[in-house]
Order: sequence, then structure tokens, then C-alpha cells
Amino acid sequence: MKNFSKVLIGAAALALCVGPTAANAGSQTTTLSISASVTSNCTALTPSSISFGSYDVFTYPTGTPLKDNTAATFSTNCTLNAPINWTVGIGNSCGQGSVPADRAMTDGASHYLSYELYQNSAFTTPWAFASSCGAPTAVSQTGAGSTTANTISVYGLIPGGQNAYENSYSDSVTVTVSF
Repeated sequence: MKNFSKVLIGAAALALCVGPTAANAGSQTTTLSISASVTSNCTALTPSSISFGSYDVFTYPTGTPLKDNTAATFSTNCTLNAPINWTVGIGNSCGQGSVPADRAMTDGASHYLSYELYQNSAFTTPWAFASSCGAPTAVSQTGAGSTTANTISVYGLIPGGQNAYENSYSDSVTVTVSF
């Protein structure tokens, strides 16, 4: 019996050292939901310009246009794979020049010089707009992401054969990327 007492005392001492044991009555599991969204966005457009230089009515007769072969390039970074649309506006004096359906620059004194804008250096794909100087026609691209820029080029051409007044002419055109 003496041994039994020693075992009982030893078990009690061990229970005090280990501490009380909790009995599990059961368990439950749930799911932690993780979410985020990426919205379509583009960085600011880089500005650019076209400068034709001198238009001489005798150097550029009908059929011989003055071309600006240096592209005005616009770029932006847009959300990867997002649908984006570029438009190039009609300017402030569309339809006022000697070529009725063209954009036109003005000298500020009610004199105009018609010009055209193109997407390519071959001057075969115009930056179009609806008839009668209406809304610009959109050109679609897919967002290239934060590490690759989306770009467009704008080339200018002044049709030859315009009987223009001597003066300096200008216009401004809105370039828009919609996302």
C-alpha cells in the first residue's frame, strides 16, 4: 500500500506541474475571404505639337501637300488589358478652310488654312471624325500595363493649292484617351 500511496502522490504532483487539461468539446471551421479590385486607369498624357513651317502657295500647288513627317507622339500607361479609346478632336475651325471637310487653322482675322491629321507616316489613315466636322472617331487599343506605354502618332498635312492670305496660322486639337 505504501507503494500505491507513493504512486498516487507522484501522479498528483505530475498533474500539478502539467496543469489542468482542457477537454475539447468540438471544433468549427470558417473561410476568410480576401478580395481586391483593379480599376481602369491611365497616367497623364504627354503633350506634343506639330509645326509645319512655311506654306508657300507656289511651292505647294494643287496635288502637292506640305507634310510634317515628324510625328506628334502621345503616350500614357494604362491598366493592363483595359479597353481604351483614343480620339483626336476637330480643332477650333473645322470646315472653315478652302477644303470644306478638313480641320483648319486661323490667323485670327477670319482667314483659314485647311489641314489634315493622320495616324501613319504614309498619310493613308486619317484621324477621322463624323461628317460635317462632327465627333471624332475613336481608335481602340488595349492597356499595355504600368511598364509599357500605349502610344499614338499624329502626322500633319496641309493640302496644296490653297489660296491663303499671308500671316501666321494656328489651331489647337484635343487628344483624349478614354478608359
